[in-house]
Amino acid sequence: MVSMTRMNRLLELDFPNRCATVQPGLINLWLSQATREHGYYFAPDPSSQMVSSIGGNASTNAGGPHCLKYGITVNHVLGLELVTGAGEILRVGGKAQDPPGYDLTGALVGGEGTLGLLTAITVRLLHVPAGVKTLLASFAAIDDASEAVSAIVGAGIIPAALEMIDETFVRAINEGVGAGYPKGAGAVLLDRAGWPRGGDRGPGRTHRADLPRSRRPRDPGGQGRCGAGPPLEGTQGGGGRGGSHVAHVDSQDAVVPRSRLPEIMREVQAIGARHRLVIANVFHAGDGNLHPMILYNDHIPGDLERAHEANDELLRACLAMGAA
Repeated sequence: MVSMTRMNRLLELDFPNRCATVQPGLINLWLSQATREHGYYFAPDPSSQMVSSIGGNASTNAGGPHCLKYGITVNHVLGLELVTGAGEILRVGGKAQDPPGYDLTGALVGGEGTLGLLTAITVRLLHVPAGVKTLLASFAAIDDASEAVSAIVGAGIIPAALEMIDETFVRAINEGVGAGYPKGAGAVLLDRAGWPRGGDRGPGRTHRADLPRSRRPRDPGGQGRCGAGPPLEGTQGGGGRGGSHVAHVDSQDAVVPRSRLPEIMREVQAIGARHRLVIANVFHAGDGNLHPMILYNDHIPGDLERAHEANDELLRACLAMGAA
């Protein structure tokens, strides 16, 4: 019988086969911490990787900053053990990179528990890069930053992560965690790239300084970008109309084709203006994964209702542009 207590053990490290088998409750970051000294890590990195479990990542097929280059969770799950609704223990996949037959593992990842309860997960491990560099590029307008995203990927440059934050987030992060991002920037792109072992240099094209006001940030790991939500809670809501009450945040998650980022950013700004609300933007720009955050103040009459209307309008706009 499978014990359901805690279920957070690292069951096996198999470096010759570049994989690990874990119980579903193991925290995402713990696996990379356990393997890093051996030169390996687990690539999927949802922004909540300090607290989210690998079982949760597999159940939801979580994405994250690294999915631009390395793919989402399903691309790193090799095998599963699960308990079906009938109480049977089922094992699919294994340690092989490309087993024959139907891809049942891929079908089960993202099932959110509806197809069975995960009890063990075998995941792919990657070599730790020989080096990692982060490039910060600031832009006067978010349109320009959005155009740059497609230009970067279209030029054949695939960073490990390509993140964007807008002016509202830049201000909130600087005030909240002192990240040192350029003041007054309309948008900031964070480009993080690594290169494999055996090379003494990173890919030069990735780091050429041909983006406006490019420089190394004091926050090279992007912790400011991931931790920007709490500082936004102190931003004045209601379209910046002031008041002593802090703003509340209604966050969304949608994906549009990368080439339509400039268009959807213009629409987000227009929706905010129509509803007299501030909409802050922080997202995985490289794959068009948006996380617009609508700021409202429920002590201001009508703000909450306008936030709900803006949210609906925003999602409809994303769907019209090919959202997933």
